[in-house]
Amino acid sequence: MKRFCTMEEIRPLMEESLQRGDGVTLTVTGRSMWPMLRGGRDSVTLHRPKGALKKYDIPLYRRQDGSWVLHRIVEVRADGYLCMGDHQLRAERVARRQIVGVLTSFTRGGRTISPRSPACRFYVTLWCRLRLPRRVGLKLEAVYVRLRRRCG
Repeated sequence: MKRFCTMEEIRPLMEESLQRGDGVTLTVTGRSMWPMLRGGRDSVTLHRPKGALKKYDIPLYRRQDGSWVLHRIVEVRADGYLCMGDHQLRAERVARRQIVGVLTSFTRGGRTISPRSPACRFYVTLWCRLRLPRRVGLKLEAVYVRLRRRCG
């Protein structure tokens, strides 16, 4: 039986498991990492980062407001990282101390996928290089959603 919990409810257990070097598997929510991760359907396995993270890694971090986020690193900086969801247009600064875990695999439809697989690497390269057309597409999607809400 699946039970949905808030991140605050599972945080102590999750942090303890990650500290021990165990993996933690969670079902993702939201749309910020679509199309790679589908909220409510896909699950991710996280591990404690081993050393500095690299561009395109996907860390789980806690924002200053207490919310938990799983976004892709789009730039490595001396003071931390710039992270952005695949379905978003704005990057945010993330300090190294905010990072709790890093995605090591995800599961879709019973199939476990590594972010280092050739298919994922191709997706990341293509998706991240298409930032301008993606920006236009996301803005058009937002207009469509607003019009649909107004027109019923």
